[in-house]
Amino acid sequence: MRSVCIYICNCGKSYIGEKARNFEVRRSEHLNISKQSEPARHLKENPTHNFEWELLTIVQHWLRRRVSEALYIAYHKPNLNKQVQSFELALFPKGIEIT
Repeated sequence: MRSVCIYICNCGKSYIGEKARNFEVRRSEHLNISKQSEPARHLKENPTHNFEWELLTIVQHWLRRRVSEALYIAYHKPNLNKQVQSFELALFPKGIEIT
């Protein structure tokens, strides 16, 4: 089944990303240390670490998916993401805070 998702992985550090591809396929790519993704690089540098994966949301439309990813990045501030945000948040340029 093809899924469109945003996910976060934790091993003391975290990563959020979106893809219009099957979640399980993308997860296996991130666990493959021969790949160039940030989670794969982290595992290569820290072979004793393990990732736990959580599907945050399923969003079919590409624009909604990009905005959702940016909101999750702004809220969680994942430290393995190279980008601060993937999509400009004009309404929330300094991120979001839930009180």
